[in-house]
Amino acid sequence: MTITQLQYVLAVAEHKNFTLAAEKCFVTQPTLSMQ
Repeated sequence: MTITQLQYVLAVAEHKNFTLAAEKCFVTQPTLSMQ
């Protein structure tokens, strides 16, 4: 697991929403959910 992937997991856990987490990580929702 990379640092970036860990940041994605933490963002999803914090926001409980893939779309919002993706916005906060500056990536698209499909990119985030594929990780």
